Amino acid sequence: MKKLRNTIILLMTLFLNASVFSQVGFTENKGQIYDQYYKSNPNVQFLFDNGSLHVQLTKQGFSYEIFDRFKGSDIESKQLKFRRIDIYFDSATKGSWVAFCN
Repeated sequence: MKKLRNTIILLMTLFLNASVFSQVGFTENKGQIYDQYYKSNPNVQFLFDNGSLHVQLTKQGFSYEIFDRFKGSDIESKQLKFRRIDIYFDSATKGSWVAFCN
């Protein structure tokens, strides 16, 4: 449990630092967010995207995706590596919601 708490604190720190420096906020999902199969993803309610970090808020929890882009001299050597962490809350209920505030 302590390890999970420390991981959440680390990820929130990364998110706060990214949002302060990039001046970008969350975007509400109005059908424009797609999954890896290019199908609309209604599970995502809000998305933070600064290019190298994505944070997805859902009714059940949140996800972090961290992207690293490596550019080579030819098309075969260009790579995109990413890491994803999904956090689900056991006590999330069907009636829970994420609020949008200005």
